Amino acid sequence: MSKSHVLLVDAGSYFIKRVFHAAIRGGDTLEDAVETVFLSITRAITDFDIQYALCAFDSDTGEPWQRHIYAGYESKYDSLPAEFKECVPVIKEGLHQMGIRSITIPCYEADDLLASSARSLASADINVQVLSSDPDLAQLDDERIEILDFDGVIRDRHWVYRRFGISPTQLADYIALVGGRNWNRGVTGIGPKRARLLLSEYQNLESLVVAAHMGQLPSAIGNALITEGDDAIKRKTLSKVRTDLLLGLSLSQLNIEANLHEPIDLT
Repeated sequence: MSKSHVLLVDAGSYFIKRVFHAAIRGGDTLEDAVETVFLSITRAITDFDIQYALCAFDSDTGEPWQRHIYAGYESKYDSLPAEFKECVPVIKEGLHQMGIRSITIPCYEADDLLASSARSLASADINVQVLSSDPDLAQLDDERIEILDFDGVIRDRHWVYRRFGISPTQLADYIALVGGRNWNRGVTGIGPKRARLLLSEYQNLESLVVAAHMGQLPSAIGNALITEGDDAIKRKTLSKVRTDLLLGLSLSQLNIEANLHEPIDLT
């Protein structure tokens, strides 16, 4: 992909897992860890010749929309370490000083804000660079959207196939089947290898549940899907990134140079 016009940064998975935590584990103070975050963003802006940028944060207010579908859902904000939560206002203020707009919307997580922003920008023929370690964002699978983790690995359809043996459109199905998160234990008896084989043959979770009810699957797997299929389909819904949110942001509002001279709402 050519140089991006817009940089989108995941303040949850990108900052926490790859930058902030690494600095803390290395013995840095909270102040030094925050400075490392800013240096990382500055480097990305320089490396990719960025003119526009947006940083999305997980919401700390309101009931996550996912709990209306699945009561056991654990929000990403709840799992953030306390020291990072304490530093969020400082990080937002620092981004403000750098001319980078930040966004938080009650009830929504950073990946949904990023996915909706990226899809909207890409549909307007704008190239987008997303900095995130969240594998869910690979569902976007768009030639104008490049997802890059801290190690410089591009998380495109080729990465998805190498990592999981499936296509990006099957990621939510795979996650629902295999699990791996506190609120998502997966389907009993289905691990990564079996999930790949099942999705290769049946394409998606819904078709698998139908096949189970028709007696077309081995008894143990079929019985598990009959018993747990409805919950698994709910978890699939939660694992899909949202691309339908209307954030009300124009490209001009993300202009770094212009934002250096304008007050920005940090809420």
